[in-house]
Amino acid sequence: MATTGSARKERKRTVEEADDELIRIPAYHYIHVLDLNANVTRLVTGPLKYVRQENEEVVAAPQAMVTVPPDCYCLVLNPAIRDPDSGEVVQDRHGMVKLSHGDRQVRFCQEPFPLYPGEELLHSVTPLTMISPQSALRVRAVSDFRRAGDGQQPVAAGDEWMVRGPGLYRPRKEQQVVDTVHAIVIDSHQAVRVKASRDFTDRKGERRLTGSEWLVRDAGAFLPDAYEQVVEVVDGVHINENSALHMRAIHDGTDAYGKERKSGDEWIITRELTSFHIKDVFEELVKQASVITLLSTQYAVIEDPFDEETSQSRLGQKTLVKVASVAAWSWGFGWNRVCVCVCVFVGRVIVCVSGGRVMHTCVCPISDFVSFFGVTTENDP
Repeated sequence: MATTGSARKERKRTVEEADDELIRIPAYHYIHVLDLNANVTRLVTGPLKYVRQENEEVVAAPQAMVTVPPDCYCLVLNPAIRDPDSGEVVQDRHGMVKLSHGDRQVRFCQEPFPLYPGEELLHSVTPLTMISPQSALRVRAVSDFRRAGDGQQPVAAGDEWMVRGPGLYRPRKEQQVVDTVHAIVIDSHQAVRVKASRDFTDRKGERRLTGSEWLVRDAGAFLPDAYEQVVEVVDGVHINENSALHMRAIHDGTDAYGKERKSGDEWIITRELTSFHIKDVFEELVKQASVITLLSTQYAVIEDPFDEETSQSRLGQKTLVKVASVAAWSWGFGWNRVCVCVCVFVGRVIVCVSGGRVMHTCVCPISDFVSFFGVTTENDP
């Protein structure tokens, strides 16, 4: 019985050793085999029944190949170097596959592929980033390269640009996605204040310097460029018949109405010019002024009055503003003839003069100075 048990154990050990030497590799699977004599690791792919030699060691058990479905990608570290003409991997004089150490490679949808010894799957299989309409990805170059399909235009490390939607973003190893930018909807009485993060030429062909600011007034969806920073959304101020805006220039500039302003200039904007005013980047609102109404018994003294001809204030001067006297014709009816008198508006008192003599006086409201003021009723002498 002991002999029979020992024979059974020996037979079992022999079968296990045979199983260790015979490795079944399914389809779309692979193993890494190390040659202990040459110290070289090679790739073996299935489907295959591989018989391991005594001087070999299986480093990696059968593993599934990497499958990248449509609209997906993965990132491989230390990719194998391939011949540009044949596409086959390049081996050194020892028979090992040459690797581009420290480099990365983005792989898109293709047939399932194995990883050669030394290659690593740095980024697992990931769906491509979808860019929705009215959105964009801000992309930065992390190394120098030439842009494909654009005349091989060189791109320097640190350059940024926008990849606008809708569509799918196909990454490159030289690129890095900084953030996602969404469009801002500008109303008809709004504007977007934008600041340049570096020197560049904007979409209208105008050169912008680092730190400069301007307003984008075009109504609709606004998607900033890579070097444009949105500071704020500026709302327009409504101006009615009884109000005006007192503005001041904080530095030189040309306003939205084509008027050049110097630093320190002050002016007012009335409804005659516009019903909505959007404050420009070089303007500041001093106050929202209201119309001053003077009665017939009142006057106003204005210091440093504004000269319309020179568009400047007359510093040190004063101007007196009061309600002007108004003369109006009226017709008086006498008993025997019609006489004509002149009614002169003096304050709130109407003095009717006829033939060089004061005929009578009457008190009228200020709103009646353009209407019929009085009637001469004196008879002929």
